[in-house]
Parts: sequence; C-alpha cells; structure tokens
Amino acid sequence: MNWTFLGAFSYLILFQASTWFTETISEKKYADYKIYQKKVAKFIPKFGAEAVVWDAATAVKDEMTKKSPSNATKKKL
Repeated sequence: MNWTFLGAFSYLILFQASTWFTETISEKKYADYKIYQKKVAKFIPKFGAEAVVWDAATAVKDEMTKKSPSNATKKKL
C-alpha cells in the first residue's frame, strides 16, 4: 500500500468531519439554515431546474418582513 493514499484519505475524513461539525453548529445557530441547506448544495453546485441562487440581501429582507408584518402592510399602501 502506498502511504500517499493514507494521507489523502485522512484529509478526506478530516474535511468531512469538520464540514459535518460546522453544519451542526450552523443549524443550531440559525433557524432558517435547514431551508438554506435544501436550496444550496454542500460541495458541488446544482444545475438545472432545482438550482437556486441564494441571495443574502433578499433573505434578510424576507426575514424582516416576516418579523414585522405591520411594516409590510404599510409598504403596500
């Protein structure tokens, strides 16, 4: 067995474990992170009909509208 493969495999395991750990922290910290995970691929971008561009500015605006419906009503008038 070539020792190079063992090193590469070790990095793969380390990268996967750190990604899992980061995702777990983000799920606990941000309420809408599950929605984000459904829309955005973890490693390889999605193409085609299911591809969604995550726009942070729009997400913040939508979140603010959800929290204060009275402001959203005033804007419509």
